[in-house]
Amino acid sequence: RVASRSRARRLAAMSPPSSPPSSAYSPPISYSPPPRLSPWRGVSVDTILAQAGGDALGLPHAASTLLGDATGSLVPPIFPSTTYARDAETYAPRVLDVRGGGGGDDDLAEKDGEWRPPTRHHPPSQLVYSRPDNPTYARCERVLAALDRGVDAMLFASGMAAVSAVAHATCARGDRLVCPRRCYFAVRAFFQAHCERFGIEFALYDQTAEGDLERVIGEDKKTKLVWVETPANPTWELTDIRRAAEATRKFGAKDAALVCDATALTPVVCRPIEYGADFTLHSATKYLNGHSDVVAGAVVAARESKVWDEMKRQRTMSGAVCSPFDAWLLLRGLRTLHVRVERQCATALRLATRLERHPVVLRALYPPLFGDC
Repeated sequence: RVASRSRARRLAAMSPPSSPPSSAYSPPISYSPPPRLSPWRGVSVDTILAQAGGDALGLPHAASTLLGDATGSLVPPIFPSTTYARDAETYAPRVLDVRGGGGGDDDLAEKDGEWRPPTRHHPPSQLVYSRPDNPTYARCERVLAALDRGVDAMLFASGMAAVSAVAHATCARGDRLVCPRRCYFAVRAFFQAHCERFGIEFALYDQTAEGDLERVIGEDKKTKLVWVETPANPTWELTDIRRAAEATRKFGAKDAALVCDATALTPVVCRPIEYGADFTLHSATKYLNGHSDVVAGAVVAARESKVWDEMKRQRTMSGAVCSPFDAWLLLRGLRTLHVRVERQCATALRLATRLERHPVVLRALYPPLFGDC
């Protein structure tokens, strides 16, 4: 008991100091780990991140057959191989169809009058080529899917490569793509150029104006993609994800997709799929990796769908895959995500509070200062 009390006092002494007082409204930001995720039963988010999908967690997706590592090491190996050895018994002629971009689309067709999603990954003995399947980024994808409460995830060579795959997989000529006026400039510029080239209607909405998203989506069922970025880069406007999901379901096309760019939030702060988003997108270059040495992107799916399989095909056929080394570095970065985000939030609040009171600063754009979080 004495040892327990002593340990408690040491932990209390290590706790970060509280934020300085401010005349502006500054709600305290306290970090509490998100609830445990069902795909990783009995394992907290902090543990998922700390172990970065290590075999010691007892992964439910047959880790030993997917990772190609029989050692059980907590730090995964890097698999740089572009091709894999196989024999006549294990070789599958259409193995690449699993991720799209193979010799045909038989695995994506209707069977017995019912569409069935293809199998996720092949075991190592049936891997053919590293572009559609690689054990290193397969591990990282499962960790990201678990963190965002998705059923699957895909790594890309960059965040913009992920944006491109989303645009190509969701919209065709005559459809409508809806994008916020304030968002990452490269995303808005890409969507505009993409729509002009392929005959897609490009519509902007003001995320700060009540009812503007519903107005822009329209009632003609032409909207196929609704893009949300919250908080918006760089001015930090927030969007109600649940309300955007309701508007997409009510006014969008039958297979309309709500995609939320959650780069600034990370799964530690918010998981858009829990609020109705169909897909969550991350520029993994930023907070997910956190070490300024990786350019990567990721998309997490709420469910299996034809749109999701088209995204897989787009990634494979465009070659916008993440390299094994970058995927390994991203796994390393994820191990400290929960610790980094907690500290970054506390530091940002302190800085914004001081800037808000500075005489030469007109306004500090940080949502917690105004009770928006």
